[in-house]
Amino acid sequence: MKKVMLLLIAGLAVVVPAQANLLVNGDFEDGPIGEINVVGLPGWEFWAGQYTLYHHSDTERTLDEKACAIFWTDAGVGQYFDAEAGVEYTLGVSMLSSTSTDTYNGQPANMYGKDDVLSVEWYDGSGVIIGQTIEVDRFEGGVDPDDVWTLISGNVVAPAGAAQGMLVISQVVTDASNNGGGAHFDNAFVVKAGQATSPSPADGATVSTELDTISWQNAAETATVDVWFGTVGEPNSLIADDIAAETLSLSAPPIGSAITLASGEVYEWKVDSKDSSGNVVEGTWWTFNTGNMAPIADAGEDQYIWLENGQAQVILTGSVQDDGMTEGYTVSWSLDAAESDPATTVVIDPNDVETTTVTIDGEGWYTLKFTADDGMYTDEDFVAIGVYDSPCTAAKEDPADPYNNYPNGLHGDLDGDCDTDLDDFAILAATWLDCMSPKMGCL
Repeated sequence: MKKVMLLLIAGLAVVVPAQANLLVNGDFEDGPIGEINVVGLPGWEFWAGQYTLYHHSDTERTLDEKACAIFWTDAGVGQYFDAEAGVEYTLGVSMLSSTSTDTYNGQPANMYGKDDVLSVEWYDGSGVIIGQTIEVDRFEGGVDPDDVWTLISGNVVAPAGAAQGMLVISQVVTDASNNGGGAHFDNAFVVKAGQATSPSPADGATVSTELDTISWQNAAETATVDVWFGTVGEPNSLIADDIAAETLSLSAPPIGSAITLASGEVYEWKVDSKDSSGNVVEGTWWTFNTGNMAPIADAGEDQYIWLENGQAQVILTGSVQDDGMTEGYTVSWSLDAAESDPATTVVIDPNDVETTTVTIDGEGWYTLKFTADDGMYTDEDFVAIGVYDSPCTAAKEDPADPYNNYPNGLHGDLDGDCDTDLDDFAILAATWLDCMSPKMGCL
């Protein structure tokens, strides 16, 4: 099953179904950005060569704040989920082949001559695989449209003896003579087939107390639903029983009296689905809140820079996620002097905007604090700046720099000056056939 999803390129407004998800971090919002084999990906197993699998925040290629990108067949991600034998599950992930240039590697990512494959594996209680890997669906490079998010998905029944499943996203070559690029993926999910999905308000959303209508999407086999509603931590009430609907008015629920939302509360609700035979598929609890939430400050990635003419300068770009429930927010940058050399001058100018310039006149490791304040709550994040004597030293100290990410950690820079030239060959020639240690029995 494959469904093309709506992407409005100009405004980057995307309509995406929220899922009662059995996966952790299925939306890929958690974890640092970078090459996944270097920075990791919370909740997920992964495998990759160099430059083949990324976690990124490239805004033109995400459904929310972050997504992933895969560029070769040696890369992939997978996640285990609890399963019940005989139960049918729906698995899916949204894919994008983009013709514009990626900001993190400077290359177009449109994929051709390759497909991205969504598959599932089943395991028994001892972790032994049951049968073979099952392909669920695939995104076809050069066939599926570019620049449009496409949902690939399908239903699979867990076999006898299954205790766990594993959703896998990988890449295969379909044209060995003409292939290139890669694809982005976001919002992976596993749900029990038949569950209600697409809650509105979205799970975890902040809403006005004026909200009256809640809605959801029923599965194809659903005949009627029961709806439960209440506040987190309190007994929840059945407010609709056996209704054939996908919307409900809180001011006029079929069961009970009108519901008025209070400010500063967290509400939870679920939709239990019934088929024509009366079989029930229990829904997952969704939540939304009606109060102002603290802003989320992000100071950006650590920086590794070097002195030139006695100074080092770097542009820091902070960002803030705010729910808009107050009249905006303010930001500030400050130096954590306790972790810095007091003899060094650090200038942050300006210090009250998200993107600022920092000038430092001495080597060292400096920690800066980025604070967001919406008038009610504050949040802070920290970024470190390493200042070194040369570009080469900065490259060596930066764990994400290509200098430190050669296959097996090996490269030809024998004299440590960050390039491979005749000086390095001279060292190799001078020590050619040398016995490195008497322990080798060659001296």
